[in-house]
Order: sequence, then C-alpha cells, then structure tokens
Amino acid sequence: MFSSAPRDSTRGAAAADSRRVTFARQVTLLTLVLASVSVGCSFALIERSPARDEWPAEASYRSARPCTESWLLPIIDGAIVSAAVGDSIYASKTNSEGDIWLVPQTIVALAYAASAIYGFVQTGRCSEYRAGPPYSSASIR
Repeated sequence: MFSSAPRDSTRGAAAADSRRVTFARQVTLLTLVLASVSVGCSFALIERSPARDEWPAEASYRSARPCTESWLLPIIDGAIVSAAVGDSIYASKTNSEGDIWLVPQTIVALAYAASAIYGFVQTGRCSEYRAGPPYSSASIR
C-alpha cells in the first residue's frame, strides 16, 4: 500500500512549473485574442460631439446633437490596458518564453491606451457641449 521509496520532489516541482507556464500561455493568448477582436471600446462606440465651431451660441437643447458623456467606455479601455500590462509582467516572470509575448502585449496595451485617451477627451468635449454656453475658453479644440 505505502511505498518505502523516497518521493522525487523535483518531478512534482517540474509539473507545477509546467502548469504555471501553460496557464500563463493560455491567459496571454486569451488576452491577445480578445483584444484583437475589438479595436477599442472608445474608438468603436463613442459618439462624438460636433466640431467646436458648430456649437450653438445660445442655450438651445433642441439643437444639441447626441454624444457620449459616459466615462464607462474609456474606463473599460483602461482596464484592458492594465490587464495586458499585468499579463505581460506575469508571463515574463513565470515563463522562460515570456519575452516572446512582450511585443504583442505592448502593442495591445498601446492601442487600448490610445483608445482610452481618445475616449476621455471626447466624453469631456461632449459634457461641455451638452452643458451649453457659455463655454470655457480652456476647452480642448
């Protein structure tokens, strides 16, 4: 029933390392696939306000065009950036091949960071547009 032979602890450690590497690869691949399916929430879904020179001079809510004021989409983009960066760090520390994932993960993180910045700028412009005149002189053009 019980073996008197000593257990080989290095075999168990190697199996655990192998599972960690496999998990890191799966998480990295999943992140890359999900990120490549969508361009970025803000780029794809934000409805922009009209150009600054088209904003009404008088408060007229009937003439105000709809635009996206919610910060939800840029926040989602930022969360994807955090996940991509965290996944890159995790994969590079737990995987001897982690460096191979660094370039695609960095590209994903940069694309989503650009989308998040774009989203925050556009939602800020929309909020100012929807608030109506007088507009601040420091608004982003």
